[in-house]
Amino acid sequence: MKRRLVFSHDGRRREWRYTTPASGGGVPVLAFDIETTGLDAETCEVTCACAYDPDRGVERSFVFSQGGDPVEFMALLDDAPLLCAFNGVRFDLPFLARRWGVPDEKVGSWVRKMVDPFEGCKLALGQTFSLNRLLSENGLPVKTSSGLEAVKMAKEGRWGELAEYCMHDTKMTHAAVTLAGGMLLPRRV
Repeated sequence: MKRRLVFSHDGRRREWRYTTPASGGGVPVLAFDIETTGLDAETCEVTCACAYDPDRGVERSFVFSQGGDPVEFMALLDDAPLLCAFNGVRFDLPFLARRWGVPDEKVGSWVRKMVDPFEGCKLALGQTFSLNRLLSENGLPVKTSSGLEAVKMAKEGRWGELAEYCMHDTKMTHAAVTLAGGMLLPRRV
């Protein structure tokens, strides 16, 4: 099936035309996102993680300072047939691996089933763009805040607001990947 996804990294609209692989039809996709206290996994903490898969009835927020369980969050990643995240391959998964000591084999299993629009465009086209730009260009609701504001929310103990922001990004990433029809289904290794 022919589809298109609009993206822009420099203000000029482009369309990425692709054919949806037959193997992607009807496979549930678990979207996830994490929030942290900064960019350095050696010194910063994971404050919040969200997971969303409407096909399997999953909508979970984990606020780790409020009793969220990292093992339970990682079990959702393990159990999902496909994963999606925006910049998950280069940020979220490596951060979790370093911060939580996740074994390379487990991280590799997540990467092999990952749909990541940021990573796909970086590898295929040599260009990157923000999640906000991807959402805006495709007529989807834009982000409700920013990563910098998420750090501030955590420092101020605004856990409910942080969880809502993280879940919104998670749902919008799912919507973008759904719009694209699984444009970057991972190769089975």
